[in-house]
Amino acid sequence: MRMLTKIAASLTAGVVAGLAFSAPAVAAPAKLADGLLTEKDLPKGKGWAAFDAEVMGAGLLPGLIDPNSLGGDPCKVPDVPPLKDLLAPATTQPVAPRTAGKVKLELAAFMKGADGPMLLQTLAGTGKKAAHDLVDGTRDMLKRCPTVKSGNLRMEMSALKAFPKVGDDSQAISVIVTLKDGNFEIAVPGKLVAVAQDDVYATVALVGSEEPETAELKKLTKRALKKLDKAL
Repeated sequence: MRMLTKIAASLTAGVVAGLAFSAPAVAAPAKLADGLLTEKDLPKGKGWAAFDAEVMGAGLLPGLIDPNSLGGDPCKVPDVPPLKDLLAPATTQPVAPRTAGKVKLELAAFMKGADGPMLLQTLAGTGKKAAHDLVDGTRDMLKRCPTVKSGNLRMEMSALKAFPKVGDDSQAISVIVTLKDGNFEIAVPGKLVAVAQDDVYATVALVGSEEPETAELKKLTKRALKKLDKAL
């Protein structure tokens, strides 16, 4: 399961890292963290359990997903580290802070039962214009580079049909990330919705060894945005 956790983090990092923009200085919502989902917000009896979002921090996410660090062509996705590094034991190095530069970032992560899928949520206090730019960047990737290859990673994206518009603007996508290392190859399917909501750019993603259900992503996204509304 550690392998799935790390590779799932890679998937979300790759998707969001491709949505490049230069973030202006903004006043992040004071209670941005209050907009994150908790176990209490998730469907009861479904086996959802939180795991420390620092797992993502110790791996890949904060450095790549941080809007302050993004720039350049959204179709150029950073290389994923070798598989041996993804699966290496967690280090004792401090995790990157959630606030970096101009944009505040909050993360939450959950696992459903023992076999997944994983639910990954991010909130970034980007300001309205940048939030909309990021959603537009998702559409740009779907048009220009639905398949991206970078080093040992291949990412195939398509618009997720029959997914309603949410927030002020949104784009839902289906993704398959294939990671190849020597003779080893693994494909991880996921579904993600990128949302502009007031001054916040949010993503909600489901990632698993099998293709996540769109209906489940819809329900979880609805819960996530309802809680975010209360925090703003």
